[in-house]
Amino acid sequence: MNSNTVNLLLRKILNDYSEQERFLYNRVIEMEDDLAAQVHSTEELMYQVKTESPHEKIACDFGMTLSELIKKMTVMEEEISRKLEIMYANIQWLDCTFFVHSSRRNNKRHKLFYFNIPNS
Repeated sequence: MNSNTVNLLLRKILNDYSEQERFLYNRVIEMEDDLAAQVHSTEELMYQVKTESPHEKIACDFGMTLSELIKKMTVMEEEISRKLEIMYANIQWLDCTFFVHSSRRNNKRHKLFYFNIPNS
């Protein structure tokens, strides 16, 4: 599954959460992505997490303990992962390559698909 499809499905799933939960989830994920982009190894990442305690800072900002934040993120990530698998299994892909290429002179090397987005 390409990243655009995953992001589209992820946004649909996150819409089922409250605004505060979405904000919390996005803030943690963005922080982790930013941190991972700054380091060159897993060891560096773990060192940064340990010394800077970014998760504790976010937990404090949301009036939570670190333990509560980790539990909340674990539950959300498990739910999101489960829903992503179900949604992806239920996507119906329709190959429209022939229809589009026969009506236009498009590049025949590209495949064109239509797919529905199932409910989360």
